[in-house]
Amino acid sequence: MIKKAIKYFPLVALGQSVAKEFREAEGEKIPFYLHRRALGSIILLVSGFLAIHFGIQIDESILTQLTDNLQAAITAGMALWGIVLQVIGTIKRKQNVQ
Repeated sequence: MIKKAIKYFPLVALGQSVAKEFREAEGEKIPFYLHRRALGSIILLVSGFLAIHFGIQIDESILTQLTDNLQAAITAGMALWGIVLQVIGTIKRKQNVQ
Protein backbone atom coordinates (compact mmCIF):
# COMPACT_ATOMS: atom_id res chain seq x y z
CA MET A 1 0.00 0.00 0.00
CA ILE A 2 2.76 2.44 0.90
CA LYS A 3 4.74 1.42 -2.16
CA LYS A 4 2.03 2.58 -4.57
CA ALA A 5 1.49 5.77 -2.55
CA ILE A 6 5.15 6.85 -2.78
CA LYS A 7 4.66 8.07 -6.35
CA TYR A 8 2.20 10.70 -5.04
CA PHE A 9 4.57 12.22 -2.45
CA PRO A 10 6.05 14.81 -4.86
CA LEU A 11 2.57 16.16 -5.63
CA VAL A 12 1.75 16.42 -1.93
CA ALA A 13 5.12 18.03 -1.19
CA LEU A 14 4.35 20.69 -3.79
CA GLY A 15 1.08 21.45 -2.00
CA GLN A 16 -1.18 19.89 -4.61
CA SER A 17 -4.13 17.71 -3.77
CA VAL A 18 -3.77 14.13 -4.94
CA ALA A 19 -7.18 12.81 -3.87
CA LYS A 20 -8.65 12.83 -7.37
CA GLU A 21 -5.56 11.33 -9.01
CA PHE A 22 -5.24 8.64 -6.35
CA ARG A 23 -8.93 7.72 -6.59
CA GLU A 24 -8.78 7.48 -10.39
CA ALA A 25 -5.57 5.43 -10.45
CA GLU A 26 -6.13 3.16 -7.45
CA GLY A 27 -9.92 3.16 -7.11
CA GLU A 28 -9.68 3.67 -3.35
CA LYS A 29 -10.06 6.47 -0.84
CA ILE A 30 -6.85 8.42 -0.27
CA PRO A 31 -4.86 7.26 2.80
CA PHE A 32 -4.37 9.75 5.64
CA TYR A 33 -0.62 10.09 5.09
CA LEU A 34 -1.10 11.53 1.59
CA HIS A 35 -3.08 14.51 2.83
CA ARG A 36 -1.23 17.83 2.77
CA ARG A 37 -1.79 18.40 6.48
CA ALA A 38 -0.36 15.03 7.44
CA LEU A 39 2.72 15.45 5.27
CA GLY A 40 3.19 19.01 6.53
CA SER A 41 3.09 17.74 10.10
CA ILE A 42 5.61 15.03 9.31
CA ILE A 43 7.96 17.55 7.66
CA LEU A 44 7.59 19.88 10.66
CA LEU A 45 8.39 17.11 13.13
CA VAL A 46 11.41 15.86 11.19
CA SER A 47 12.82 19.36 10.76
CA GLY A 48 12.25 20.06 14.47
CA PHE A 49 14.08 16.90 15.51
CA LEU A 50 16.94 17.71 13.13
CA ALA A 51 17.19 21.22 14.56
CA ILE A 52 17.31 19.84 18.09
CA HIS A 53 19.82 17.14 17.19
CA PHE A 54 22.25 19.38 15.31
CA GLY A 55 21.67 22.33 17.62
CA ILE A 56 20.68 25.68 16.28
CA GLN A 57 22.30 28.50 18.20
CA ILE A 58 20.40 31.77 18.42
CA ASP A 59 21.84 34.89 20.03
CA GLU A 60 19.76 36.67 22.63
CA SER A 61 19.51 39.79 20.45
CA ILE A 62 18.21 37.78 17.49
CA LEU A 63 15.66 36.07 19.73
CA THR A 64 14.48 39.42 21.09
CA GLN A 65 14.08 40.85 17.58
CA LEU A 66 12.27 37.70 16.47
CA THR A 67 9.77 37.83 19.33
CA ASP A 68 9.14 41.55 18.84
CA ASN A 69 8.52 41.09 15.12
CA LEU A 70 6.49 37.94 15.69
CA GLN A 71 4.10 39.77 17.97
CA ALA A 72 3.63 42.52 15.39
CA ALA A 73 3.15 40.00 12.59
CA ILE A 74 0.55 38.02 14.56
CA THR A 75 -1.34 41.20 15.41
CA ALA A 76 -1.32 42.36 11.79
CA GLY A 77 -2.33 38.89 10.59
CA MET A 78 -5.27 38.80 12.98
CA ALA A 79 -6.42 42.21 11.77
CA LEU A 80 -6.15 41.15 8.13
CA TRP A 81 -8.03 37.92 8.87
CA GLY A 82 -10.81 39.98 10.47
CA ILE A 83 -11.03 42.13 7.35
CA VAL A 84 -11.18 39.03 5.13
CA LEU A 85 -13.98 37.55 7.25
CA GLN A 86 -15.93 40.81 7.06
CA VAL A 87 -15.58 40.97 3.28
CA ILE A 88 -16.63 37.32 2.89
CA GLY A 89 -19.60 37.85 5.20
CA THR A 90 -20.68 40.96 3.30
CA ILE A 91 -20.44 39.20 -0.07
CA LYS A 92 -22.40 36.18 1.15
CA ARG A 93 -25.07 38.40 2.70
CA LYS A 94 -25.48 40.33 -0.55
CA GLN A 95 -25.75 37.05 -2.49
CA ASN A 96 -28.41 35.72 -0.09
CA VAL A 97 -30.45 38.93 -0.34
CA GLN A 98 -30.59 38.78 -4.13
